[in-house]
Amino acid sequence: MSSWPLPRSLQTATVALPPTRPRLTTKQLPPSTDRPDVPAAQRLLAWVPPNRPPLPPFHDPVKVSEVMIASWAKSTLEGYAAAVLHWYAWATAVALPARLTFPIKSTELISFIASSSGIYHGNTISKWVSGLRAYHIIHGSSMDSKNEAVLQALRGTVRQTPASAIKPPRIPYTAAILIALRPAFRLAKPFDAAVWALLLAAFWGLARLGELTIPSQAAYSTRFHAPRERILGHKIHGLVHATISLPWTKTNAQGGQLVLSVQREPICPVLALRTHIRLNPEPPTAHIFSHGPKLLPMTRAAFTARVNQAAAQTQQPILSGHSLRIGGCTELLLRHVPLDAVRLAGRWSSDAWQKYIRRHVELIAPTLALSRPNADSALAMVGSLGP
Repeated sequence: MSSWPLPRSLQTATVALPPTRPRLTTKQLPPSTDRPDVPAAQRLLAWVPPNRPPLPPFHDPVKVSEVMIASWAKSTLEGYAAAVLHWYAWATAVALPARLTFPIKSTELISFIASSSGIYHGNTISKWVSGLRAYHIIHGSSMDSKNEAVLQALRGTVRQTPASAIKPPRIPYTAAILIALRPAFRLAKPFDAAVWALLLAAFWGLARLGELTIPSQAAYSTRFHAPRERILGHKIHGLVHATISLPWTKTNAQGGQLVLSVQREPICPVLALRTHIRLNPEPPTAHIFSHGPKLLPMTRAAFTARVNQAAAQTQQPILSGHSLRIGGCTELLLRHVPLDAVRLAGRWSSDAWQKYIRRHVELIAPTLALSRPNADSALAMVGSLGP
């Protein structure tokens, strides 16, 4: 009588090396005219699946493709590209018949999920499933990614995430770190003034770096990147504030407002922005943080390199990922800014802001604390309990 194999977690423990996470490339797949070698952001569209539904005669494939792809940010498409790569690699490895590779049914999808569990982070595998769902949508089909068995398998991958795949939390940039960095910048120089203004704008405005920088000099477009004319000054209750109207954000193609308020020196974003504008007088259509006589737009690489140079000089942590957005969110909450105001400032429409919080104890303890008389008696009681 056959039975299901016992899960690894319930088998007798054996000493084994942790599995390695193979790095796949398109060159590792069998050659196919349906899978051309294209940039990652184009892969979901360019890789034509077998059994794709026939297109109706009135269908304009170019127009439809353009409008479908436009619904995702480029960075999202690049992440989803890994999904189809790993899917076809797995299908090749297990000799899955082509007719079963698209559309993907729950049985094959769960097998694919299980094959990667314990090797990759559960969140990574979940993103692959989202990518495969997008792949189906683009090519006129559907995939049931909300099937209860699929969801159960995805929950299992999170529990089986290997320690080697878990990254330590990003170190947030704090107000104290920014103050320590300040002496490393020569604000009389146009480039340093632009970098410093961007640094403070990202921190106090809870911005993603991709919203204020550009990937390359040639990539600058006022459709996606804020030009100088989108800076507006305001005077409220006698204090000067500034807003930057973002034409586009990662989560909202219609853009959003980045609000900067006067802060104490030496880390006031409004004063830093004024200094930058004075030293880098540019036409209204130039990139908001363009600098120097050639009006070079600020690339993410140039910005990050200069900040990390300053960090090394002052023995501070290097800038990584969402360090500024995380730090700014935490700083505002520590200053008792209401949660709704922080969510609005960070342009969050969901509870995703919670993962940006650091220093939970300092934030929560004052709210949970007892009134002073009761706190004194409670402390006395705790002190008498011993270990």
